[in-house]
Amino acid sequence: DGRNMTFDVDTQGEGGRGAGLIPALLGGRPTVLVSGEALADGRTLFRRVDVRGPGIFVHAEGDRTLLGSLTLKGDGTVSNLAAASPGASGIVRATWTASQGRATDPWKFTFDAKGERLATGMAELDRLLGAAPRLRAAGTYAGTDIQVTSSNLDGAAGSASASGLIRRDGTLGLAVNWSAKGPFRAGPV
Repeated sequence: DGRNMTFDVDTQGEGGRGAGLIPALLGGRPTVLVSGEALADGRTLFRRVDVRGPGIFVHAEGDRTLLGSLTLKGDGTVSNLAAASPGASGIVRATWTASQGRATDPWKFTFDAKGERLATGMAELDRLLGAAPRLRAAGTYAGTDIQVTSSNLDGAAGSASASGLIRRDGTLGLAVNWSAKGPFRAGPV
């Protein structure tokens, strides 16, 4: 009807369990707090988003500028990796920004994540990434596919860059370049 509607969601899970990354992050009693506005032009303004579990903390705040653009800035921490996979450990900290000028514009985003004392439990991957890998990415999202305009993963003995599409159905259309320092083990052959 042409009006903005505010919303507040405050939920807490109870009794969740399972194996793998998601249960390790969210645990048995995750909490989610989301507040914002459904705008008359069809967009959603997220004023605050908080997600907490034993292995995850995510916080983001959004706003609407004087000219009507929407913004969202946040940070997060992922830990409890040992519960997700044998041999995994460490912490990943990330920050991100997103903005949308008009309802017809795509969302533009940036993402920056850094590992601290990180281990995946896979020896060769851990050698390539090292304990402090960094992933930086930028792109756009228009409601279906994610257009990755740039992404760079820098590790101790390897690096990779990619650009292209991540489609809604999960298929990838990315151009990837990578380099790594040896020695490499292959076998038995």
